[in-house]
Amino acid sequence: MLGTVMAQTGSLGIPHEWLHVGFSWPPSVTELPNSTVEQCCRLLLANGLTPNGVGAVKLFGIYFVGIVAEIDFPRWFPNVSWVWLRRRDLLRQAVSLAFAWRSGKWTSTDGGPATVSYSSSLLRHCLKSLLLHDGVWRGYFAGRGVAPLPLWYEDVADRLEDTVRAIAAHAGVPLAREPDESRLKLRRQATEENERWVERFLAEPDAAGLIARLDAARGLSGTRGSA
Repeated sequence: MLGTVMAQTGSLGIPHEWLHVGFSWPPSVTELPNSTVEQCCRLLLANGLTPNGVGAVKLFGIYFVGIVAEIDFPRWFPNVSWVWLRRRDLLRQAVSLAFAWRSGKWTSTDGGPATVSYSSSLLRHCLKSLLLHDGVWRGYFAGRGVAPLPLWYEDVADRLEDTVRAIAAHAGVPLAREPDESRLKLRRQATEENERWVERFLAEPDAAGLIARLDAARGLSGTRGSA
């Protein structure tokens, strides 16, 4: 949803997962295949910029490792302003990820079953994956002295317009149009089924201790909130 509101401004690029090899593009994107990271970079530069020449891309930490292994990232994108979007409640984020993997329903406009069968092993895999994402970014930013704009999902979800303005200010980009979340078609997907997964997981003998350890590894503690 945040990326959609960013794109509406006509100034902050067209945020997509442009650099993820094999990502499915709209039919209008036909100039190049995207079977290599370099081809993905060319796709972004050809299709993902707003008229002011600004581009935006959504990156996930564990995929970024492969991206920087294949290309000289600073050469392709020399003037990057980083935004680090995280979620305090790692467990509920993992539940959402598990639902998406199981159902194939990554956004509210995708098809897919409304409910999926509970899987503790899948949920633990998702928690591990999210922790790896977090660690990649923490290491990358620290190693290069980068100061990203830190955002938390719990703070952003109900303040999309203010968040987009904050991103524009961080990047030093004037907005051609004001952000307007009233036109959004996407909606949050979390339901009571998500909460049942949370409750079932937390009832497992070692679950609370696991979440506490993961929060500590991220430099957080006692921050699980509502979805």
